[in-house]
Amino acid sequence: MKHIHFSVLGCSVFLAFGTMLVFLLLHPTATLAQTPLSLVLTANLRGDFSLDIENQDTTDPLLLLAQDILAETRGGADLYLDLGNAFYPGVLSKYSSGAIMMDFLDYFACSAVLVSSKDLQIGASNLEYLQKYKNVRLLSANIAKGKAPIFTPWFEFSRAGQRIAVIGLSSKK
Repeated sequence: MKHIHFSVLGCSVFLAFGTMLVFLLLHPTATLAQTPLSLVLTANLRGDFSLDIENQDTTDPLLLLAQDILAETRGGADLYLDLGNAFYPGVLSKYSSGAIMMDFLDYFACSAVLVSSKDLQIGASNLEYLQKYKNVRLLSANIAKGKAPIFTPWFEFSRAGQRIAVIGLSSKK
């Protein structure tokens, strides 16, 4: 029997994750097909903190999302991943060179963030610097300087005795 449970926070995440999920479940050696897995997924966060202070806890999109992330992780989610475009063009993220978004992702125990082409608009060197001091990984197997990847290409974790790999492939768009 194949079981998988995942929490989707945002409509565009389902489409991006759905394509990856189908590939993994149809692959004949996929251990994911035998392992129950609960994922919290976000995408297109864009550093979109509100600049309005009044009623921030009930109106700020990222603070509202944070409440959902906490509820899902407290509910037993195995892994929190962001599928890209987390850092740009939000005003606070842009002016902090991504530091505020990186703090957000790290604080809520995001295991990895796919680096998107839009994220690179705050600078690859800024992103490289930010990941040095945080637990969250920035993933991309195909963004490189010369032949060496700039970011972590992949990571693995264990669930129910199975090792599962997550590979980051960034789109050119």
